[in-house]
Order: sequence, then C-alpha cells, then structure tokens
Amino acid sequence: QQQQQLVTLEHEVVQIDEETPVMGYFQKNAGNTRQSDIPPQRIAVSDSVKCLKFSTFPWLALTTTDRHILTSNESSLRSSNHNLVRTTCELLQDVIMQDFPAEIFLQRPKIVQNLLSLLKLNADRSGAA
Repeated sequence: QQQQQLVTLEHEVVQIDEETPVMGYFQKNAGNTRQSDIPPQRIAVSDSVKCLKFSTFPWLALTTTDRHILTSNESSLRSSNHNLVRTTCELLQDVIMQDFPAEIFLQRPKIVQNLLSLLKLNADRSGAA
C-alpha cells in the first residue's frame, strides 16, 4: 500500500508519492544507489499557482542638476575618447555611485547599459588580439 501526502498550493490539491525518492545534492545512501537507478521526482505544478511576487521601488524624481549629471555621464561613456571614458568611470565610482541611491540606476539603466557595453567591447578586442 502506497502512502500519499496531500499538498495544497493556492487552493489546488496535488498528490505527491512518498515512495518516490527525492533527488538532491546529498544522498543518504549514495554508496548503495547509483544516480541513474533513481528516477527524478516529478513535481506537479499548475498554471494557477502564483508564487512570484515582484517588488518595485517608488519612482525617484531627479532635480534638473541631477538629470544633467547623469545624462552627461551617459554620453561621456559613449565617447570615442578613451581618456574621457576613463575619467568618467572614475567619477562614477568615486562620486556618482556614492551620491545617488541604487534605485536611480535601476530605474534609469542607461549608465549601467553603457558600462556593460564597454565591458563587451573590451572583451571583443581582447578576443580579437
């Protein structure tokens, strides 16, 4: 006789067979059982289960000066002048990332996107050399 456990997920009942071994990183009888001998446990999931919740930050307004600083840095990061890009990165690290809350860079991702583009550009150049 099989024992079964009932689990309720958002008003839906799902049956889980307790005799099916649970796969995991650590096995109690790892020496006695080969990994290929144990079928992976199937977990029943319904489309009606809603388990993800997203958090949002309140929109942070910027002053005209703050907007100017950020847009100026965005354009400087796209410059072909290597010295300007380097000094802009130093300014970002030493001043801007300290003065602005992280939410600003999540809500206005252009600076982060430009920094990632610079990393990709550098990786492409390193790979070509």
